[in-house]
Amino acid sequence: MKRKWYWVIGIVVVTTAAVFGTTTIVMGTNDPLLTEEEVRQTVSTKFDGNIVSSELTHAKGKEQYKIILEEDANTYVLFVDGATGKIEQLQQDKKNNDKHPNDGENQEPIPQTDAEKIAATEGNGIVESIDYDEKRNVYKVIVIKENSQKIEVDIDGGNGDVIRSKEKPVETGGQISVEEAKQIALEELNGTVVDSELDEEDGLLVYEIEIETDREEGTIVVNAFTGAIESVAIEGRDDDD
Repeated sequence: MKRKWYWVIGIVVVTTAAVFGTTTIVMGTNDPLLTEEEVRQTVSTKFDGNIVSSELTHAKGKEQYKIILEEDANTYVLFVDGATGKIEQLQQDKKNNDKHPNDGENQEPIPQTDAEKIAATEGNGIVESIDYDEKRNVYKVIVIKENSQKIEVDIDGGNGDVIRSKEKPVETGGQISVEEAKQIALEELNGTVVDSELDEEDGLLVYEIEIETDREEGTIVVNAFTGAIESVAIEGRDDDD
């Protein structure tokens, strides 16, 4: 009788061990990984960019594919679940994006006159100076507004896009303001200022101040930096005015 119990106990133990072992194997089996080509195809259906590289990595306790993607002159890093193909993380590669897409010495720049027009429009003023950075293929332009504020404008030499536009700190002892120029002009011709404009004459930055009196009208040209009167043009007004 005891032998029968021994046999029964032995069978139960063996059966339990077999079941437990099978369960352990099943539970420990991971989902099959997608191939690298399958992951690349999945990413390509979601993004229009160009896949530069892809590699299988192990992170957060699971297998992930790291994808480097370039799209619209930007570089992105994607982490894709190796089993499901789900995009777990997407981030910009700032290190590569800091480099302007038109960097390079071999790219033909747009004409300087075009860059000046673009900068003048962007800064709403007159171009004071322009320099060309050949290495980055960028025009660096200083624009002066009528209120004497200077604007720094960087122009992409490849396509003419404005890369950066910001106000430049006002330098003490530099350009006089339009109000100062008006006062100087009124000392020359006492009347009413009807118009004022910042302009450039023969490479010299000047204010053109138009003044009217009861009998005369004149244009006083004032040096924008020294305040000196460069020219005076006065003529009589018509009776119909």
